[in-house]
Amino acid sequence: MHDVIVAGGGPAGLSAARAAAEGGARVLVLERESAFGIPTRTSGGSFIAGLRALEIPEWLWTPIREVLFLGPTTRARFEYGDDPRVCILDVRALYQWLAEQAAAAGAELALRTTVLGAEQDGAQVRL
Repeated sequence: MHDVIVAGGGPAGLSAARAAAEGGARVLVLERESAFGIPTRTSGGSFIAGLRALEIPEWLWTPIREVLFLGPTTRARFEYGDDPRVCILDVRALYQWLAEQAAAAGAELALRTTVLGAEQDGAQVRL
């Protein structure tokens, strides 16, 4: 029996699982893929301040000192020099790190598990 079941092992689900487990809940994370972060479905561009606020380790991202955005008729260039504000995140490694953090907090992780539906049975929910 679990207090919390999280459907999906993305960053939000894994972070919620970690927080719930740290709070004493019995947590189960259900992920349909065979590994966390595979396949990767996001670009990995992010803001350094946000990652630091979330206490994401610096070894998971690489600062970018110059960014160039190109459009059909315009372009924008940002140079940060010694004070980079954006980075490229190793998304796969981040997901795996988040899964490790959730597991270390006590969450149970289940890969290759697809949630097909949910139904309420009194005070319980069955997936």
